[in-house]
Amino acid sequence: PLTVANPDRVKLKFYSNVLGDNSTFIHYGKWDGIDLDQPGAYGMASEAMTDYMYRLSLGLLTHRAESRDFAYVDLGSGTGASAIHLAEKHSLTISKATCINLCHDQNIIAVERAAERNLSDRIEIVESSFDETP
Repeated sequence: PLTVANPDRVKLKFYSNVLGDNSTFIHYGKWDGIDLDQPGAYGMASEAMTDYMYRLSLGLLTHRAESRDFAYVDLGSGTGASAIHLAEKHSLTISKATCINLCHDQNIIAVERAAERNLSDRIEIVESSFDETP
């Protein structure tokens, strides 16, 4: 078998090429109202899915609708794109985000991106398997 020097970087480069828009999101998207031909369409659809899932979760917590201390946990967070997006967009409600991910290089990217956006105090990156997380 072929040995890849750095499989995490190869995977990120692959997704970047396949998606064609340098998106940091690598999961399904919500395509309602998004033009497939516009630049960045995949990233927008992924952000729309992240926002949709966030709204769904809040719907389950109606008794805490006015809370300002939500903690967000992302299992398999990759580059931290979802946590960063939500922490920026919902800065009044999400007080802390924890990203749990196995891939060292993706975690480095997540730490760098959180720092670039001044979110290091609200986003923690944990290199672990979700079933081994304390």
